[in-house]
Amino acid sequence: MIYAAGREPVIGAFVALSARLEAQDAQLAALSGRVEELERRLKRDSSNSSLPPSHDPPWLGKRGRSRGTDRKQGAQPGHTGQGRSLFPVERVSEVVDHWPQRCACGHVFSAEEREPRARRRGTKSRSCRRWRLRSASTACNDSAVRTVAAG
Repeated sequence: MIYAAGREPVIGAFVALSARLEAQDAQLAALSGRVEELERRLKRDSSNSSLPPSHDPPWLGKRGRSRGTDRKQGAQPGHTGQGRSLFPVERVSEVVDHWPQRCACGHVFSAEEREPRARRRGTKSRSCRRWRLRSASTACNDSAVRTVAAG
């Protein structure tokens, strides 16, 4: 061992280890400074620098669209609707029923499976035509609604 060689080799080894330790401390300080600089650059985004939002990192996500609102788009519960009401029955000159042919699963509807849904289409003339879109549902829980072409 080094102790058996005498005092001088022990002091030389101690001085060499001290020099190596000082070099490693200097290297550690330089690397710590570099890590701090890189972390600072990594935290930069459009909110804390002059960068445009397109330079934001992808993990930040989109900002400013809907911050913290739990509401869905459109009318909120309790809002009164703005739609037009149906014409009174006494002013309707003709009623046209439209029934769906079949369900999405292929089931053909019978008369008992049909249920009415009313929808008004017409002009501002003296005669009014009420179009009723008829719907029916089957055991597959699909609801088929006959649509009417515009015109």
